[in-house]
Amino acid sequence: MRVKITGFHLKPGSPSLQLPDFSAELARRSNTSDKFGGKELIFFAGERSGYLVGLVVTIRDQKTFTEMRRKAGKVILQARSLEEGTSFIDFNYFLINRKTGYGLYQTYWHAWSFGRLGAYLAEQYRSLVRGAEREEIERLGGEDQLRRRDKAELRKRFKGSLDFAELVREDKLPELLEEFESIRTLDYTAATPEIPEKQFKGLNPLIENRRTIVRFKQDVRKDSALRRALASTLDEADVEKGRIHGKDFEGYDRIVDLISNPDVFAQIDYDAVSAEIQLEIGKEGEGAENFTKSPMVDRLLSIAKKHSELFS
Repeated sequence: MRVKITGFHLKPGSPSLQLPDFSAELARRSNTSDKFGGKELIFFAGERSGYLVGLVVTIRDQKTFTEMRRKAGKVILQARSLEEGTSFIDFNYFLINRKTGYGLYQTYWHAWSFGRLGAYLAEQYRSLVRGAEREEIERLGGEDQLRRRDKAELRKRFKGSLDFAELVREDKLPELLEEFESIRTLDYTAATPEIPEKQFKGLNPLIENRRTIVRFKQDVRKDSALRRALASTLDEADVEKGRIHGKDFEGYDRIVDLISNPDVFAQIDYDAVSAEIQLEIGKEGEGAENFTKSPMVDRLLSIAKKHSELFS
């Protein structure tokens, strides 16, 4: 099994909570137990070399496993139980540039999907924004004391969600689209920005670029024909930037940004990576910060440095 390191970009949408503050809040929540999507997890976050680095440990509810042994020419299949107090886990490390929002994510088959990480961070962001809004309302004397204009201003300040998109090269798009359960929109910026409609032709000399959003019909969003047509069209089109929005097979939002850079920055053998993991945490949380010194974090920082045009 291979461990992949892929790229992503996140952008906070609320004026009340931008990326540096959101990163700081995530770091303050380090070493917290949580539950998301029916799975128990422990979330770690901290700072290293100017980046926010994180680790999500997902605890499986599986208590037995089946092994195969070869002995004296025989093949023996046998179920075994875990020792008391032990659990199977999955692990996902990530790194985020706190200024630009570009980051790296380590995953593998059966571990947290990209969509699940995005949904979890979006939920944390939403919770923090709502908490800040409640605090501001209380500071102003309570909702009953606010004028209509003040309420509208508050909604504007605390409106917005976390935008979370995966980076993918155009030549990898057909393969990636197979991971979509449905495709909702295509958002692209044309490299040749002329407007074809006659009534707008007078604007053509003044246009720097042209952004178009295409929304697909509800009854074709799950069709394989749409995936093929979309991949073929983008392969031939002169697109400066592109974004595809849909849902994965777990029901989470899936957004990809088309880029010319690599999208899979490394692939490593799972056994080699899992053998590196060692973390001991005391009853009061002592030692939790040591995850930032792990070989996987070293690897993410090295990739970020190598591809500084994206991650620095």
